[in-house]
Amino acid sequence: MPNRKYYVVDPLSQPANGLITFSGGNTNIAFNIAENANEFYLGGSARVTFKYRIIDNNATLQTGGKVYISPQCGLVGLFSSVDVHNAPTNTLISSVRNMPRLASSLYSVGMADLYDVQTSQQIQGLSNGTDYNSNNVGVYDLAANPTELQSYSVRPINGCLEQDWYLGSPLMQGNSMKVTLQLASDGNALTRIQAPTTAYTYELSEVKLVYQTIEGTSEEIQAGRLKSNFVAKYTDMIKQSENRAPSADEVESNWQRVVNMSDDVEHSYTFKDYNNYIQTIQSDNATTNLQLGLSKVSSIFSNFVTSSKLNNLTAVDADSNKTYQILDNNDDPVSYEAITFTKNGSLFPYEYTLTSNIESNNYVLADDYSADRLAQIKKSYLDSVVPYNDNKYQQGSVVNSMFEQQYRPNVAADDCNGKGNGLGTGQLSVLDGSSDFRLGNFGVQINSKNTATFENTSAFLYALHEKKISWNNGLVSVES
Repeated sequence: MPNRKYYVVDPLSQPANGLITFSGGNTNIAFNIAENANEFYLGGSARVTFKYRIIDNNATLQTGGKVYISPQCGLVGLFSSVDVHNAPTNTLISSVRNMPRLASSLYSVGMADLYDVQTSQQIQGLSNGTDYNSNNVGVYDLAANPTELQSYSVRPINGCLEQDWYLGSPLMQGNSMKVTLQLASDGNALTRIQAPTTAYTYELSEVKLVYQTIEGTSEEIQAGRLKSNFVAKYTDMIKQSENRAPSADEVESNWQRVVNMSDDVEHSYTFKDYNNYIQTIQSDNATTNLQLGLSKVSSIFSNFVTSSKLNNLTAVDADSNKTYQILDNNDDPVSYEAITFTKNGSLFPYEYTLTSNIESNNYVLADDYSADRLAQIKKSYLDSVVPYNDNKYQQGSVVNSMFEQQYRPNVAADDCNGKGNGLGTGQLSVLDGSSDFRLGNFGVQINSKNTATFENTSAFLYALHEKKISWNNGLVSVES
């Protein structure tokens, strides 16, 4: 059985006292995953661990019910983005922006499972309501435990970190992969419950990066990839393209071809990753056109937040990271009349407009929660996050869940119930496994029925797409 190892890494730099705060000028934390000629980084194993407290006027917050982190994304909300570079060439391999809002969609779409809250997931500060977070996450009864701070663990959402990597040359080039996390502002990370009476900030201490590696065989080291990964991808490719299962001899023969490739031949990895885009919705006929610039898009989804709630630590319940419906100035949901998706101006992937059954002069806001087409539009096409698979024989349907279901790219189905995400525009992979948006714009029009004053709403859109990193004779390149 392959030997696994666990590594605990300190930040490349940090204050002398080890206390990291955004308010104190600490805007990012960087770590190195070092070169190792005999080992592979185990995809999905990276965790940022730390102790966390909320500060109330330079002291630990001891009374609950005053301020909280968003229960929908948990302590992922402390980190606004995560970047991964190839350290020797400083080539950017992966960059995920607005990570807390991405986590809000992927982790919960509204609610975390109570089982997860009570067991493993509370280590990330996820919950099914603000009550748990405002009384237990970063809030301490120092009279009972004067030096006791809770340790937390956050898994960065980044396609590169979900991929198994060979930690030796040529990719590492005698150096490392650099993982950098940008800290979120206090206003984006924290939300008030009561009217302003004090200045709240947050503080991290004992910050570490924890990850696992697995020792490779001589063949895997020569090939620069794990055999198990090759077998899984090759088998899926044959099943999808030829509708058959390859024999063991065929798989082994092709594996040996990979092992025996010359060092001067270009090598590459492909993996799923996220790109983020932000648009503002200002009217009942909101139209968005985005130049994605991506060649292989699997799916696109969005979540909404009233713009005034972003980075707002003054207003009560202005949660920057929660996913909302489109709201009016009374914080009431705006009903949807129709939604249209396009590619380069043509209807795609649906060759029709998705309409609801609300009437122009006869509708109520509560219809959004009824079992009609209006509710179906919101559930299936605006904020749904569902299992996605590269191969068609395992693709999931567009179904939203009221409970926590976590999916991450580049892993087998039995590891996490899915491989990536399907979403709001439905499965863009219905034709050939991907959609090319390098030239044609992605468009969406949302027609709504607002009876009050429209509030400016920020739409955070995420594209799940395929990325390819190649290296040859010390040169590293990344394609999207």
